[in-house]
Amino acid sequence: FLFFTLNYKPENLKGTEFTAGLMTLPFGQFSENQTDNAGIYSPFIYNDLGYTLLKKNSPVYQFASNGFKVTQALPHGSIEGSVFNGTDGFDNNPDKGFGVAVRYLNDTFIPNTTLGTSFFNSNDSGNDNAINANSTGYIADFKTVIDDVQFGAYISMLNLNDHNDATEDDVTSY
Repeated sequence: FLFFTLNYKPENLKGTEFTAGLMTLPFGQFSENQTDNAGIYSPFIYNDLGYTLLKKNSPVYQFASNGFKVTQALPHGSIEGSVFNGTDGFDNNPDKGFGVAVRYLNDTFIPNTTLGTSFFNSNDSGNDNAINANSTGYIADFKTVIDDVQFGAYISMLNLNDHNDATEDDVTSY
């Protein structure tokens, strides 16, 4: 597989960046910190359990997909919005719809701390390579640096609607 990502930062739109291709989805400020270059399929060794759940068949890959993302720098942080093909990484998209993800980060409210909120939705119903559900998620997180050591935490609420009344659809992770 060959994957390409194109970035464009127009000079006349200061602080704006456009990204197209394979990219990490902007869901939580820790999504870029998941490993994508290892061969060990254990969520306890490298990746956070919440992100491992979202990447069902690829537990050591970043939470990524092909799509289009706009990032806008703000005086107190940034906001990102993404439209993407689905969560399985193979661009299988049985419902022919698109997922969306939005992330807001604020890095000035508390010194040395970044606060974030994110939302995502992707209907991967009928796609056995993905979660095979209409997935919606919310996450609130923070990252702080104390004496050059970085600490972070989050809470996420997910609804993985598989259209089966016999299964539980809600997942909370932290």
